Amino acid sequence: MLINKNSSEPVYAQIINQYKRLIATSALKPNDQLPSVRNLSYEMGINPNTLQKAFSQLEITGICYSVPGKGRFVSEQALDIIRADAETYFDNLRKIIAELAMCSIDLEQIILRAREYYGEAMKK
Repeated sequence: MLINKNSSEPVYAQIINQYKRLIATSALKPNDQLPSVRNLSYEMGINPNTLQKAFSQLEITGICYSVPGKGRFVSEQALDIIRADAETYFDNLRKIIAELAMCSIDLEQIILRAREYYGEAMKK
């Protein structure tokens, strides 16, 4: 897991997004155990409170669950929850495309930029 400490995106959000990506790409499957906050904090050199915040947010959204004394695990519904988030993103994309169309931006330019940004996102 790579964290960009120079990013404008908070570290805890980067952690959340990376775990979502691991689940979406099936690198993590339902009931797989997440690393402990203590171990991951040590390995990554990140404040344990930051990791706790990220893991708590994943738990609140239903992407993972805790078993007292055992740790945190990927939930059975995690992939469905992540995919449901994608619908919100598509709604936002629809609004952005409508705004670009109002500015008379050519569809080919929009597609070109979308491919560029997608390529950048897949490198993360």
